[in-house]
Amino acid sequence: MELDRLGKEVADLKKSNGELRATIAAFEDKFLDSDAFSNFLGVVGSTLSTHTSAINELTKLVGQSMILEGWRLSTD
Repeated sequence: MELDRLGKEVADLKKSNGELRATIAAFEDKFLDSDAFSNFLGVVGSTLSTHTSAINELTKLVGQSMILEGWRLSTD
């Protein structure tokens, strides 16, 4: 079912976001002055932004799917 797939994608993206945040926290104190780390943070920040956008879009789709499923059940 589409709703189950979307729910799994949201959960996977949230887990990935959590892992990226943990990675940043682990290295941030060690390499704060490093240019390479600054570049790394830029890439990770961009990835987090992309994941957050994807989570928001998937959450909207899950909500819409739930509404449509409820409507379908109420008209059966």
